Parts: sequence; structure tokens; C-alpha cells
Amino acid sequence: MLKLDQIREDLKNIRYYYSRKELLDKAMQYSGRSQLLLTVDKYSNAIQYAPPRLLDVYYSLYINNHTQKSFADELGVTPDYVYKLNKELLLFFQKQLAEVA
Repeated sequence: MLKLDQIREDLKNIRYYYSRKELLDKAMQYSGRSQLLLTVDKYSNAIQYAPPRLLDVYYSLYINNHTQKSFADELGVTPDYVYKLNKELLLFFQKQLAEVA
């Protein structure tokens, strides 16, 4: 089972990838497929089984690069609620990725 710290690190790398996707994809044309893309694929496959609100959290925070504060403002909720949803997302990934391992 993946530890939550590893999932956080993976999500941080996924967020960075999507924030610089165009440049990184171009760089990989020259250097070959990065291990990072395997991680992106693994989490993309896992998120398909998430409930809609966790899918929204993943998409907003890690693909669209929103902060928890800006996402909370968009939803009209408190940052603490988004923090709670993000924690649920981490636990979802921990469970989901353990099932495919």
C-alpha cells in the first residue's frame, strides 16, 4: 500500500507536469517518455472510479493548478472543507491504487 506521503509527492509531480505540460511534452519528444507519464497514467486510471466531487478536486487542484483557497472560493466553501476533500482524495487513491497493485 502506498503511503500518503508518496501519494502527496506523486500529486505534486502531476500538478507540476500539467502546469508545464506543453514544454515537458516537447522535451520528451527528444528524451523519450518520462517515468512521470507512467505516474500520470496510473492516477488518471484510478480517478475514473472516483465519485464526482473527488474527480472535481483532482481536476481542479492537480490538473488546473488551482490552490485550495482559489478552489474553495470557486465552490463557495471554506478552505478547510477543500482540505478535507483533498484528504478524502488522498485516501481514495491509497485504497484504489492498493487494489490494482
